[in-house]
Amino acid sequence: VGSNMCYLHNFFDFSEVVSVPSAGPQREAFQAKPYELFRAYGQSKLANLIFTRELARRLKAKGSRIPVNCVHPGEVLTQVMNDMHPLVLLAYKISAPICGLLFKTPPQGAVCSVFAASAPELATSDG
Repeated sequence: VGSNMCYLHNFFDFSEVVSVPSAGPQREAFQAKPYELFRAYGQSKLANLIFTRELARRLKAKGSRIPVNCVHPGEVLTQVMNDMHPLVLLAYKISAPICGLLFKTPPQGAVCSVFAASAPELATSDG
């Protein structure tokens, strides 16, 4: 959801991409900023998309025939939740039966990546 929202609004917040010294007021100000898990996740996914598009553009400009593709597997039930806040884990436990019906299993989620890596019709795609 986060990456879709960043992409939808054509916005990527680079304010946290800074060089912070090991000590001093600039580091303290940086560390005082609250960390927003889902915003950071969304921005990392958008960064993957931007990187992939730029890689495709640069390879094409050099005359390369190497295909470059972005893949989103959809919502997949993985172990990524294991290290989250206890309240998030409780919400997950409560919603697990519904999630099991709506989300993909890890093998199902891998189908998109395997397809993108092996499909002959994507051998000439660029992004």
